[in-house]
Amino acid sequence: MTPDVAQGVSAELKFLLKPEWALIQEADRFRIKPPPGSNTKPDFHQLLGDELWRIAQFVAYSHFVSISKNEDGGYTLVSRMESGNGYTIVFETA
Repeated sequence: MTPDVAQGVSAELKFLLKPEWALIQEADRFRIKPPPGSNTKPDFHQLLGDELWRIAQFVAYSHFVSISKNEDGGYTLVSRMESGNGYTIVFETA
């Protein structure tokens, strides 16, 4: 992930994330963590999926994006650009 891509995606994620959700930026990806204790609620996976799709609408741009479900129940959104500059956002379960 190049610095310009990271800066742009970071700005959008900070604007889009609800206050109780945490954004962690690493060198090669972003991590989004749900509010503390929310993963014990019965509708947690619906909440996580809804948040994923809400955010994906804004950060997908015109580039190919894949979304996959992780073994732990979280999701990974990956952007692919012709230039090779893409980004990864991991939606964590805890």
